[in-house]
Amino acid sequence: MLRDFVESEARRDAASDMYDVNLGTHGHPLIMENKIDRWNHRWSAEAELRQHKDRKTAQLLYRAAIRKHAAAERADNQLDQELHEACSYRDRMQSIVDGAEPGDKGGYWPARSRVDENRRGEAIKDWLTYLGAAVAEIGLNYTAFQLMGSSLGETMVLSASIILVNVLLPKQLGELLARVRRGRHGRGALVAGLAAGTVLWVGVSLFVAQVRTAYLLQQPSGAQPGEPSLLERAGIGWGTLTVGWLLVVLAIGAVVLMRSATRYNPYLKNLRAARLRVTELGAELVARHTDLVVTRFDVERARESEADLAEQWAGKRAAQDGFAAELKHHYQHHLARNLANPTVTDGVEIAAGRASRPDLTTVPGPGNLGPGNLGPGN
Repeated sequence: MLRDFVESEARRDAASDMYDVNLGTHGHPLIMENKIDRWNHRWSAEAELRQHKDRKTAQLLYRAAIRKHAAAERADNQLDQELHEACSYRDRMQSIVDGAEPGDKGGYWPARSRVDENRRGEAIKDWLTYLGAAVAEIGLNYTAFQLMGSSLGETMVLSASIILVNVLLPKQLGELLARVRRGRHGRGALVAGLAAGTVLWVGVSLFVAQVRTAYLLQQPSGAQPGEPSLLERAGIGWGTLTVGWLLVVLAIGAVVLMRSATRYNPYLKNLRAARLRVTELGAELVARHTDLVVTRFDVERARESEADLAEQWAGKRAAQDGFAAELKHHYQHHLARNLANPTVTDGVEIAAGRASRPDLTTVPGPGNLGPGNLGPGN
């Protein structure tokens, strides 16, 4: 459209006697060339604005990529530090379990033979031991309290309290015993706690045994009151019955205590947890390294995009200047031809390969140009 418009302007200017046959302008330059220069100036201004917007967007993307990469790098460094600390903690727990160094509060906690044990099988054994002791206590206490005439609710509460003392308390005493055997610092407090727990355990067991003995010895064997009980006629007295009940209860608790004392090792548990933690952190660090590489590529892409954008706009500006020069040649050629000056016409050469017009959002055309409406202000 611009070429057609320039061609029509050349015909109109040639018919207006504004120029002579030598393209002279009676002392004035070619007016159409000034118009084309104004067009080019306006195009350049518009292109400059769009280039500025594109450059600003590219810079924002580049800064965002930089921030994302920096955040990923900080997270990667922090995770690497956590992994290093976790490995150090795991190695220390391994040394304690191997018996190479003492624990936190002194004493040695070797458990090397248990590191690779069948944990599920040993856990089943633990539960069988504790549940077996609980069932045995439930059977003894439930039967005793029912024979004493207690209600079902009272029997359940009394049985639960006895089980709490005769099963769970020996389990904790076993852990205290392991700490006393292997600890050095703060051993006095552990010994005092172990002694107090043992006294409580034995005392409650003795009290329950006495209550059972008193009740059983008072039970008559026949309908006549005052008759000796079946146990008395069998020669089982108060002391024998009390000691027997006490030994049964203490034997059940002793099994729980010894199992707990031989199984308890806090550093073995810490070692397994530390190994799991190291594995998790290692997998997370690999994923973070992947994210870090991706963000680094994003930064490089953003930097290259900014450079490519500058090169692209430089090419557009060069094409735009070439198109303005082509319009000038087009105008001169048709003006000379309409003035019927072959000498001048042959001297005005137009390049065979014309540069394509740049992709501009607004360019002047016949629809918005006319005489007096060609300047950049219009």
